[in-house]
Amino acid sequence: MGDSHIRFDYVCRVKTATHEQQQAWIATYKAAAIALEEQRWRELRALTPEKALWMSETLLSMPMSIPRRESSGLVEQQALFMKLRRG
Repeated sequence: MGDSHIRFDYVCRVKTATHEQQQAWIATYKAAAIALEEQRWRELRALTPEKALWMSETLLSMPMSIPRRESSGLVEQQALFMKLRRG
């Protein structure tokens, strides 16, 4: 069966998280966000101008192995959705 025969009813069969599971995920996400923000500020405070310059030069001197995209892919995505819908 090809991609054009993919059906979207699989979404209905996916189990949804309970309210308690959702709340636990949200709490974990918030705690991680706070910890990551604190880590980011610690690293920025410890950054010297010399290290920042070296990191910038290193990053900018890296060859780009991925070709620049000519579009966002939205048009292609919408075309795929229409193709799948027609089945």
